[in-house]
Amino acid sequence: MGQKQDESGFYRIAKKACFAALVVRFSLPLVGYLNQQTYVYFLESHYESAATDIRNDEAAIRNAANEMIDPGEASTSDESIGGKLKSLWRDTKNTLNVKGRLEALRAKCENMADKLIRWSVVFLLTTIIFRSPIFGAS
Repeated sequence: MGQKQDESGFYRIAKKACFAALVVRFSLPLVGYLNQQTYVYFLESHYESAATDIRNDEAAIRNAANEMIDPGEASTSDESIGGKLKSLWRDTKNTLNVKGRLEALRAKCENMADKLIRWSVVFLLTTIIFRSPIFGAS
C-alpha cells in the first residue's frame, strides 16, 4: 500500500509539472505578442521621433562645426570693391565671434544629449525589459 501512495504522489506531481509546462509553453508567445504590441502602440513613435531628431541634430552640429573651421569664402561675384570689403569684414567678424559660435554649438549638443537619453530609454525598454526571457522573448 505504501508503494501505491508513492506512485499516486508521483503522478500528481508529474501532472502538475506537465500542466505548468503547457501553461509556460503557450503563455510565452502570448506575452511576446503583447510586448510587441506595447512597443508598437506606445514606444515606436518615441523611438522614431528620437532617431529622426538625432539625425537632424547630428547634421546641424556637423554643419556648425564645419562653419567654425571654414566660415565661408568671400563673394566671387562681380561686386564693387566696397561690396567685397563689406563681405570680407562681415566674414572676419563672424570668424572672430568664437564665443557666440561655441555657445550655439554647445546648445545644439545639449539638446542632442537629451534626445540620446530619450532614445536610449526606449531602446532599453524594448530590448532588455520587453524582450527578456522572463517576459517572453520571441
